[in-house]
Amino acid sequence: MSWAGLLSASTSRPLRFRLSTSAAFPTLPTAGTLPVTLRCSASTWATGTVVGTAAYRSADSDLCAAATHSGVIPFGDTSNHSVFVHEQAANACNEFFLSSLRNGVLSSSHN
Repeated sequence: MSWAGLLSASTSRPLRFRLSTSAAFPTLPTAGTLPVTLRCSASTWATGTVVGTAAYRSADSDLCAAATHSGVIPFGDTSNHSVFVHEQAANACNEFFLSSLRNGVLSSSHN
């Protein structure tokens, strides 16, 4: 699933986001929270790209692949899942995204 239709038209910059199964992210203040129901296809894990680790870059990250990478959705699960997208407030120190292999999904880095 892509970001099309989830972000307002006034958003011109990529967002830094985290994913959880709770509306209240436990350790981090957020700039906004968006509830999303995801139903991921099997092709997501083969073709979905992810940029970041723990925090992801919206311009480059497929929501299903990012949710799997973060552990919110089990790898290969195609049932419906309620997921919360937590936008992090932007600042100069959070524009770097690390790569990692988690839950069967390899993410890329970006700076």
